[in-house]
Amino acid sequence: MLIAVTSTMVALVVSLLGFTPARAGVTGTGSPAPGPHDTLALTYRHYAVKQPGGSVRERVGIHLGAAAEVHIGLRDGFGRFVRGRVNLGTLSAGWHYWTWSGYQNGGVPAPDGRYGVTVHATFEESGFTTQDGLEVLVHRRYHPGSVTSTYSTIYPRASTLHDSTTLGFRPLEMVRATIRIRDAAGQVVFTWAYEVFHTYLRVTWDGRTGHGRALRAGTYYVTVSGVDRDHLAGRTRARAVKVSGQRLVQRTKTITVAPADVVQPFCGYDSGNGCWDYPQCGTVAPSDRFTQNGALSYRSGRGCAQPAPWVPLSRRHEVTLTDDAPRGYGTMAVSVFGGPTTAGAADQGVLSAGGLSASTGPDTDDHATVLPPVPVGHVAVGHADYVPGLAWEFTTRDGASYDAAYYMVTYTFLTPQS
Repeated sequence: MLIAVTSTMVALVVSLLGFTPARAGVTGTGSPAPGPHDTLALTYRHYAVKQPGGSVRERVGIHLGAAAEVHIGLRDGFGRFVRGRVNLGTLSAGWHYWTWSGYQNGGVPAPDGRYGVTVHATFEESGFTTQDGLEVLVHRRYHPGSVTSTYSTIYPRASTLHDSTTLGFRPLEMVRATIRIRDAAGQVVFTWAYEVFHTYLRVTWDGRTGHGRALRAGTYYVTVSGVDRDHLAGRTRARAVKVSGQRLVQRTKTITVAPADVVQPFCGYDSGNGCWDYPQCGTVAPSDRFTQNGALSYRSGRGCAQPAPWVPLSRRHEVTLTDDAPRGYGTMAVSVFGGPTTAGAADQGVLSAGGLSASTGPDTDDHATVLPPVPVGHVAVGHADYVPGLAWEFTTRDGASYDAAYYMVTYTFLTPQS
């Protein structure tokens, strides 16, 4: 067991722990003024005991410029007293010492963590009251933390990319650590050592040995063994990562979408009770021109109220994706088939996605308008969650009216080869 206690040797306001001791020499409203020798300063000396069953003895030095009644106490991060308040009585000018054994009120050992020491002094002659503080750290055992992995399964035999996962480890203290990966039989297949102290460790692992050989399919177990600056040692729990024998391949899928099935309001503000729609200049209605189910007519108006950003008529369309795509989606290319609401008219619309846009004109016949590929993004479900999805918008303005029979979206994704 090792107890390490650290502190500053000057007055410290331990604001991170919720302690707000007053600065020395500062009085509250209506308090007496300090005398010429009414000063308080703290120092410390600690003893670290390494053997199991040892105890900590933290000696706090209190220097008074004049005789004063002194109280001392330790609080945890929530501001609760862990030890004290202890009344040390009236002490004379000079140095005095108080030793903490590492136990809480009631005789229970204080848990590992940071504590704030606060000393109050009321000077006998002037009645002036001040306080000072410092911080101590109780450190009896190694805190292993845990291992994280960006992916639970990796595909070392992928032909479309060099697949890997990032293994991370964030201990509570600075440590020197070694990452080891073992197979189901306990044999070490991969090792990575950090020879200097770190507070965040990570390594990229591609499901291969240190010599680059792809491992057999199966479950592997990642642990991190570490030693901190106080020479305490330990190891994390094992984290399982699967190595797949399948290959990841790119698939391309094309879907045809009815406009009315995926239309979303133009959401300007979400109050938590649903989407509040910006005022729109015009209406979206079922198409009278196209017989396909879900065909829509985007009919913008003229002379709509300002400000100008609200003049166009715009509708967002979204499709959520549920393919088996453990490494995500690639690109999408969206197209719209349609034409002016009045056949032969010059009315146009604008198709946009991923920062790109394309006008349907000047062709007045029914035709397809295609956008170049853009990255597949995410769409909202509920108020906070996002899932992979396809999203695009169609806009008309200034009295133009355009009908969309259907949309077609072609997208790519990576999936295990069956």
